Amino acid sequence: MALRNYILPIFILSGVYGCSNQPAANMALGKPIYIGERINEEGAIDCSELKEKLGDAAEMDAKVKGEVIGICPDKSCELKMDMEDGTCLVVKMNNMAVSIPRDATGKTAIIEGRAYVDTTSTKLLPGYKMDSGLSASESEVTSDPEVSLAFNAKGVIIR
Repeated sequence: MALRNYILPIFILSGVYGCSNQPAANMALGKPIYIGERINEEGAIDCSELKEKLGDAAEMDAKVKGEVIGICPDKSCELKMDMEDGTCLVVKMNNMAVSIPRDATGKTAIIEGRAYVDTTSTKLLPGYKMDSGLSASESEVTSDPEVSLAFNAKGVIIR
């Protein structure tokens, strides 16, 4: 008899908790999603300006906004943003075990953290190319490592 008195409150509390932690539902309602540290949009530069701001430096702290053009297909642990020059900025989540909503593609993201020049070895390139949808023959090994901009985010807003 006493156990029955506890079952209803447990179901109610679990329902309230489950509904309050759904970022995809927030995005569908037009509410921004905050991932990692709570950041704001003030002072964010456009993604296309990042290369110019970085200049010859190997890394810098930055706050950047731009369009999300892809999400990591395996674990939703990183996103790609359009640099508006045919390249993309790979954004990793500062060693946090977070999941970026898969329907964030096409949305605007504001990221804050550390931008840096990243070199991908020739051993890793074929795997990354296959992850992006290329066939095994299209992703054959290249002789030169790939140098690109990357970002280690401590906080992300998706809207």
